[in-house]
Amino acid sequence: MSNSLYPPDGPQTVGQVLDAGFRVFKASLVRCLLFGAMAMIAGQLPNIYSLVAGQPFDAYLHGEPITIALAVVGSIATVYLSAVMLLRQREVAQGRRQSTRVELRHALRRMPALLGVVAVTLALLAVVPVSLYLLNRASGISPSSHLALGIAVGVACLPILWLLPGLAMAVAVAVLTGNGFIASLREGIALVHGSWWRTMITFAVWVVLLAVFNFVAVIIIVMALPLIGATDVATVTAGTPVVFVALRAIGLPFLVAILLAVFGEQQARRQGVDLERRVADVAQV
Repeated sequence: MSNSLYPPDGPQTVGQVLDAGFRVFKASLVRCLLFGAMAMIAGQLPNIYSLVAGQPFDAYLHGEPITIALAVVGSIATVYLSAVMLLRQREVAQGRRQSTRVELRHALRRMPALLGVVAVTLALLAVVPVSLYLLNRASGISPSSHLALGIAVGVACLPILWLLPGLAMAVAVAVLTGNGFIASLREGIALVHGSWWRTMITFAVWVVLLAVFNFVAVIIIVMALPLIGATDVATVTAGTPVVFVALRAIGLPFLVAILLAVFGEQQARRQGVDLERRVADVAQV
């Protein structure tokens, strides 16, 4: 693999960024698949416990203490394993290779900063559903006031939407640099300054591609099940969650690869802008 995949030689178009991310994903999938599967299993810990205990899958949403604890532990484990994959994919993109032990230690050292960034991101994302929930529960107000509050919530959510690409970059900064929590947030938001639309479009295209991939994969699997004798509803119902976990185990490395590609392109773009400014400053002297 060319070393130019990360970091790239210079600014790239959306198509080039996606192509670089796909190439990193393809080259690193075998080495990252185990971590992707472990991350997906960690995310299913509360559901696994609920299945064993004979409880509904959404028990943690109803305040069941053990499932809440497992959901928190599983989420932290997923974040940690995603950081390990990001480090490994950077090494693949640069043509280097480190031992798994080194990658695990490095990711563990970056966890405080990474968890801080993730916590801020989740808190901001929670503003929208929490606001809508409170709005729906509001009583004793006129329909016009209800509409006005809805519009106010929508307007208040615009800054959160604007911050999303920067927060995504802050995740990469927290893992791949030595920055702390606050510095990672500042660096991530600064990276997308002037290229917000490009970054959003890149992630939006990734979402569409992943949705299409999952849709096609599910159709192929459903068509293949009768060929292996799985024709009864019980077998299909039991196998469907396993299929979705497997697809997410592949989708997570794909997301991490795209994040790495976008981060590398943003770094190259900012370095080019900084170089142009230095050349302009020298020319003015």
